[in-house]
Amino acid sequence: MKLQISILLFFFLAINLISSAKTTIKINFPGSQGRKALLWTYSDFISYQQIKNSETTIDSNGKFNFSLTNSQITFVTIQVEFLKIEFYVEPNMDYEIEVDKVDFNNRDLFPQEMIGYLNPQFKIVKPTKHELNSELAMVTKVFDSFFDTAYLYLYQSRLPQETVEIFKAQADSIKSIIKSDFVKKFIEIQLANLDLITRKVNTKYIVDNYFKSTNILYNNRLYMDFFNSFWSKYLLTSIKGLKYGELDSVINNGQSYYSLTRLIEKDEFLKEPKLRELVVLRNLNQMYADRRFSKVAIQNILSDIAAKGLNAENKKIATNIRKSLMWNAESKAADFALPSFNNEIYSLKSFEGKYIYLNFWDDKCPKCLAEMDLEKELVYDFDDIINFVSVYVGPDTNLAKTIIENRDYKWINLYYNHDFEFLRNYKAEILPLHILIDKNSNMEWFPAALPSEDFKNLFLEMLNEKKGNLK
Repeated sequence: MKLQISILLFFFLAINLISSAKTTIKINFPGSQGRKALLWTYSDFISYQQIKNSETTIDSNGKFNFSLTNSQITFVTIQVEFLKIEFYVEPNMDYEIEVDKVDFNNRDLFPQEMIGYLNPQFKIVKPTKHELNSELAMVTKVFDSFFDTAYLYLYQSRLPQETVEIFKAQADSIKSIIKSDFVKKFIEIQLANLDLITRKVNTKYIVDNYFKSTNILYNNRLYMDFFNSFWSKYLLTSIKGLKYGELDSVINNGQSYYSLTRLIEKDEFLKEPKLRELVVLRNLNQMYADRRFSKVAIQNILSDIAAKGLNAENKKIATNIRKSLMWNAESKAADFALPSFNNEIYSLKSFEGKYIYLNFWDDKCPKCLAEMDLEKELVYDFDDIINFVSVYVGPDTNLAKTIIENRDYKWINLYYNHDFEFLRNYKAEILPLHILIDKNSNMEWFPAALPSEDFKNLFLEMLNEKKGNLK
């Protein structure tokens, strides 16, 4: 009896140790003093829904730390304003990162008309021996070099098989000195992809050996990238025996996963239920933007899988995709607290009762200013039912204020105030960007038509469709 209790206690402690594995990350980032740093991970690698794990303020020396609880290799993103670095961390490891110094006031760092994130150079100084990211970088460089050189020959089936076999032998020799099983799996997947391209193996071989449900590596980003690429638009292009318009009809009229699975379950590669479900999720995420398919129908199918999916992973992915897609389909807009150029603080609730035509701009974006010039007429026409709100995303507030005054932008003008979470929430990446929010703070139209894209008439058409019932 004592032995049984001891064994149970051992397993209990082991499980707790695994589930509470701590990874520490220490970062030195010269030039970032006093700024906020965020640590992100991904919920899954189909929806690529990000999760904010923690945030901290960088000290006066440009140093900051994060601690992450992870029981498996995890892909992390560390963001400091418009800069981010990405790498893998292993459980129970201590990491020290050196990031190259950045001048955050250097406007040349920003590509014109873009708020996208930039990637500074960084070095992992600890651990050093057989570090996963270093091994992965070495292997990636080898494969990238080969594919860059042989790309056209590969896809035209003109590359001699002898050349392919020599490269595969080289990759196998590299694999023999790699310590990380994670990186070894990456090599295996890349070689399988090469065999598929050169027709040494067929689709059935890849499906049987890499994509049966027992083999799905949901938490391996490199593997899931292969999965996403392999099954991309499969329902649209690769299922045999479908009549023209049959897929559209089943999705739009059936509006359930049951109806869809009845149509595709006879496909020779989608007979396994869990795999079929995951392939559907991959494809629904792509099909949402296709005007042939009802967005409501796709949302309903996702709801089916989220509620009745065959495993927890598929349910989670369906939920994440649905949240992501609903973001621009009447979901709640994220609240904010931003200052105006008159030092007043505005939140989303400040504008309830009217539509909000929200736009993002920068003084280095000529198109933004041209659109805002056209917006003056819209203000005159719709001031009674629309709040016009502009958010400046550049660094020079004095210059922005001068532009606002000189160009006579007489509506509410706010400044993003280094709130990069606000920019992320509103997916403000490419300028100019306009968004329409309804009077109940729901996303109405993302991205909305620009003033130059006949917003006036399109907005009136939308109101007519709603039969004058302003939400």
